Formats: sequence, structure tokens, C-alpha cells
Amino acid sequence: MRAPFGSYSGSRTTSAGTCMPSTSTSTTVPGPHATGSRAWWCAWQTSKDGVPRVDTHPLTVYQQGELLQLDAERAPAAGSYTWRGELRLWDNEALMGWYRSTEGAVRSKGTMYLALHPHGEHAWGRWVGMSYDGVVVTGWGAIARTEEFAGKVVQDLINADES
Repeated sequence: MRAPFGSYSGSRTTSAGTCMPSTSTSTTVPGPHATGSRAWWCAWQTSKDGVPRVDTHPLTVYQQGELLQLDAERAPAAGSYTWRGELRLWDNEALMGWYRSTEGAVRSKGTMYLALHPHGEHAWGRWVGMSYDGVVVTGWGAIARTEEFAGKVVQDLINADES
């Protein structure tokens, strides 16, 4: 079985062994004390002043065992912000956690639930939180290896909702 977000494969993978590869090596360090970081892309269904859009931006993920710490850059669209968050890997199939803006004047914060693709190619799910457009808002989100794929996953989820 291939580990989510990584290249480790073995006959038995524990949730702690599904680690993102370290950027300093070409292999994943499996096990409960695994560490590493890797650059990914994320995309989020959002809005500004009631106008819907999909924001994509770089995301650095630092992992130690089942805990993933997220450090997001600003998307190029107006009204975007930098943020940090944390996800915990559950049963090799789900990521659950939170995010918050790192900019003092931005009050955005909330929760995330993401399902993992069986081959670790991406994760997708929903965010719920406070944003510029409301106290409780929600949208689709995805994390993937490329900007284009992260955006496509979110757009496909939006399109499926509309049909």
C-alpha cells in the first residue's frame, strides 16, 4: 500500500508511518518519529464581497509522525492572506484540523476535514470557518502536488455540487 503524501511503501503501514518525504532526502522516513517538510499546493473555494472564486497558493507542510503543521503563502487574489494550521492524520485516510490567519487585521480562522486519495496524490474536503464574507462559511478545499491539480480538484467538486 502506498502511503498518503509520501513514497514509502511496505506490507503494513501505520498512521504514523504515512509521512511526507523530507525535502532534504529523496525517501520517506517511516515510523512514529518521522519528520520532514515538503512544498505542496492548496486550493480553496471562497468568496470576497459575495463574489465566488477559487484561490490557489503554495503550502509548506512540516510533518512529525501523525501531526502536520501547515504554513500557507498568500494567494495572488486581492483579499487573500497568509495562514498557519495543523492537521492530524487518522487511520491513513483522513486529515482533521484547524487554520488561522497570521495577519493581525485578518480574523479568518476555522476547521478542515480532508479525505486522502488512496495513493497519496492529493487530499480533498471542506473547510468551515470565519471569513471576510461571514461568521460561519464553508467551501471545498484540496491539497495536491501541483497548483493546476489542486485547482482542478476544487473546481470539479464545485461543478459536481451544481449538477
